[in-house]
Amino acid sequence: MRLRNPLIPLLLLVATALSPAPVTIAVLPVEGIGVPEEQAAAVTDLLYTTLTAVPLFQVVERARLEEVLTEQEIQVSGLTGAQQAVRIGNLTNARKVLIASLAAYKTAYVESILSARVVDVEKGTVEAAASVELSPTTSVEEAAKTLVRRLVEAIPLSVTVAAVEGRTVYLSAGEQAGLVPGRIVTAVKTRPITDETGAIVMREERPYARLQVEEVQPTGARALLVEAEEELQVGDTVVLEDSPLAEGAPRLVVKSIPEGAMVYIDGTFSGKTPLTLEGLSLGTHQVEIRAPGYKPYAGKVRLAEGQQAVIERELVAEVQVEDLLRIGKLPREKTDPSTALTRGIVPGGGLVYDGYTNLGLMAGGATLIQAAISGIFLSNLLDDETPPDHEPYNLISGITLGASALTLYLYSLIDGMLTADDDYLYPTYAELVLSGEGHHVFQTQTADPDSTQAFNQAVADGISNTSWFFVTALRFRAPRYQFGLEIDASQEEVMMGLSSAYLLPLSEHLSLGAQVAFKGNFTDPSDVDLSQTAPSELAPSPPGGITAVGALLALSSPHVELDLFLSPYAVGTCYGVFHNPSWGTWTYNETRFLPYGYGGSAGLSLFPSLRAGIHLWAEGYSFHRTDETPVENSETPSYVDNLRFIRGGIGLVYRFM
Repeated sequence: MRLRNPLIPLLLLVATALSPAPVTIAVLPVEGIGVPEEQAAAVTDLLYTTLTAVPLFQVVERARLEEVLTEQEIQVSGLTGAQQAVRIGNLTNARKVLIASLAAYKTAYVESILSARVVDVEKGTVEAAASVELSPTTSVEEAAKTLVRRLVEAIPLSVTVAAVEGRTVYLSAGEQAGLVPGRIVTAVKTRPITDETGAIVMREERPYARLQVEEVQPTGARALLVEAEEELQVGDTVVLEDSPLAEGAPRLVVKSIPEGAMVYIDGTFSGKTPLTLEGLSLGTHQVEIRAPGYKPYAGKVRLAEGQQAVIERELVAEVQVEDLLRIGKLPREKTDPSTALTRGIVPGGGLVYDGYTNLGLMAGGATLIQAAISGIFLSNLLDDETPPDHEPYNLISGITLGASALTLYLYSLIDGMLTADDDYLYPTYAELVLSGEGHHVFQTQTADPDSTQAFNQAVADGISNTSWFFVTALRFRAPRYQFGLEIDASQEEVMMGLSSAYLLPLSEHLSLGAQVAFKGNFTDPSDVDLSQTAPSELAPSPPGGITAVGALLALSSPHVELDLFLSPYAVGTCYGVFHNPSWGTWTYNETRFLPYGYGGSAGLSLFPSLRAGIHLWAEGYSFHRTDETPVENSETPSYVDNLRFIRGGIGLVYRFM
């Protein structure tokens, strides 16, 4: 009978003893979102006490943690990323850091949600996440215990080399880590890869030794060294996989929270997480991780011979319109106000940084569009070919749109800074509107000395026209903003509309503010030959341009939206019917400035399904001049005296984030 080495039981005992002690964890103060500070502090105490009772962990003393946070001037509020947690872990010599939050929802079934994530300091990644909903009947103590249990079950046990005796290697984990006799495991050297901000984007693992497990106990194991490129050291990491050594092909390991996310390599579906891929070519590959209800992750990985690259990602939940409208307040990850202010120098950049990507892009786009149109109007003042009659319109429109662009820029800049510290997301979403439009125009004009009596009588009595358009509009709504971009198209004409509103919330659903509206006609009317067209058949064109300023009352709720806009002052241009002596015909030409106008609009949207609904709207304006009306046979040119139009439509509206 062959006797075993008498030291084996002792070394296995040493390995068993080594397993729980090294897992030092720092418990950061729980961040309260919409709850009193004392309630969040009480939950922190519960998590600390509960984790202390778990043999797997050695919790960093609170006094030591508070001392480090004070000395380093680290603000725990809003800390959600792994990068800051890694810094705190290194300062406290903790291998793991727990970040938790308690957010109030105050619905009939959920009063609050307790969420937590465990960050592995060495890897720089979130390795476990869990949450517990607190109903009106759930105690905080019960929720804290449930949360800790879920985290402990989700945290993968770390296996390291506990002792080395020749070719015999003792490991710091056994049955509880899934080790069984005969299993091949691999010792690896790990190197984190960071981006320009210092955040860890992936890890490179270089396998350098393969071990075969021979004997397993509950918390320790003995393995035989199969092959090695260099000497094993106590504390080296062991992965529970049979990985080829450096001379082998590269491997890519992709993990995610939650598991089961779809992985795409260079655009090709390659499996679901957790996923290990072999046989990939050397060089750079594009990696995408996607899961329903979560924002996708996209990155690049460079594979070298003998390298094992590990990408671990916690996917960020994607907010849906239904959740935002039904719950009203959804907790958000706080951002840094100073960074938001700095990034806000680029129009809309601060809002994008705060997580309002679509709103920020629209704010930036609306700022630049208004500034560009303002520049066009003002540059026309320097153009010698611009008719003198147009100069007032160019000046007023240029100043108005320029002021609106500057206001929107400053508004979004300040809002990005103030929003960074908000506990909750404020409701913001986009709407696509498709509708038909009826457009009725009525226009009167003074007599022209070169015209016939029949013609002068026709333009003096007024000529009217009804035309039909198809309208496509894109709108963005937020408690403090509203933007709109609209294209009206018919067989003969194309018009573009732009609106920008700045709101002051009066209540949860009602806001009052100022709005600037602009509309431009990009189509010149066709010439009219009166030798073939009777005066009674003349049809006025829609306005050449409108710039209006006024007050907006906005009602926004999950199922109903109502916008009422009243403009006490507006300016515009239009086309008139004028005589061209050199051609001997009457033509639509030379847009005429209408300096005095007023009007408004109303829009109503009904949403039976929260996303899709019916949109009804109407708009009307009246413009006139104060010039003296020239008499027949005088040399005074003809003017458009009055222009009135009303337009309205019905269509479909669709909400999206």
